[in-house]
Amino acid sequence: MLPMSSSIRKLGIDQLGVEERLALIGEIWDSVAKDPATVPVPAAHREEINQRIEAFKADGHRGRPADESIADLKRRL
Repeated sequence: MLPMSSSIRKLGIDQLGVEERLALIGEIWDSVAKDPATVPVPAAHREEINQRIEAFKADGHRGRPADESIADLKRRL
């Protein structure tokens, strides 16, 4: 288990129950997501996106509908 940060203790978050902490996480995320342009995107994520775009272009823009992919995955289970 990771050590608890002093901020969590100072703010009393460590005294909240699990459901209350999860609700707080949601509230914090909602406050950040109001302006998604301000959320930093790690360089590794940008590189992955660019690689996937290039792979898509190289594949001749082929693809298949999501329901076919989902059905294929379900058959594998």
